[in-house]
Amino acid sequence: MIRFPGSTRSEQSNSENGALPELRSTRQQCNPKGFGMTTAAVQPVPALAGPPDPDLVRIRDLVYQVAGIFHPDNKLRLLFDRCGRRMKELKTSSFREYFECLTIKPTRQTELIALLNEITIGETCFFRNLPQLDALRQIVIPKIVEAKSKLPIRRLRIWSAGCSTGEEPYTLSMLLLEEAHRGLKDWTIEILATDLNERSLAHAKNAIYGTYSTRNLTPYYRQKYFTPAAEQLQVHPGGGATAGPPLRSQLYHLQSAESLR
Repeated sequence: MIRFPGSTRSEQSNSENGALPELRSTRQQCNPKGFGMTTAAVQPVPALAGPPDPDLVRIRDLVYQVAGIFHPDNKLRLLFDRCGRRMKELKTSSFREYFECLTIKPTRQTELIALLNEITIGETCFFRNLPQLDALRQIVIPKIVEAKSKLPIRRLRIWSAGCSTGEEPYTLSMLLLEEAHRGLKDWTIEILATDLNERSLAHAKNAIYGTYSTRNLTPYYRQKYFTPAAEQLQVHPGGGATAGPPLRSQLYHLQSAESLR
């Protein structure tokens, strides 16, 4: 299985003779350093003054143990603020009490998910990282096709880890559908898309996106793989105006990373 941690952007070109639409663009590229559910770049968070609360450190360590997300001491302000939101919601008065909500209270699993939804933030969009997409199309896929060309079952499985609100796996699905007419003809393709943030996954399943997420889409991809949804665009479940394999069915799994544990 290929683990694919990023998306790329594209530009329209002539697709005669079976060539893929050109992937290059003169538009501004998204920040390649993160995934998430916000629609703007994440601003730097000031450090906490003085030594951190020991119980906040315990919460930090719990989050790291469960989700692999680590906040060093000089960047605990984000965790401090997000815990504060949840504490206000639960009407708890101390980090010690909130730590108990995360560990021994009957609702601990639900609360842990709620906290992860608060702290897993970042930025993503369609066609986000051109070098990764070029490498997948020009190097990775041809090598896989060559290695498995003589096998009776031809299957390509891709894991979009940290898929956020879905722009990355849908980008991969569009790319692979274009490639299906070339090197991946008669292959079975599966994309596993996971994320810790359940709100982001709900957004991905709904598959409706605004201008920020879709700003790098070219007319070719907009027309073929999307339909208008008020002032937004929705990923077309049937491949858009062009007949072909359903785009959204290519994403066999959109699920919480916690369910894989």
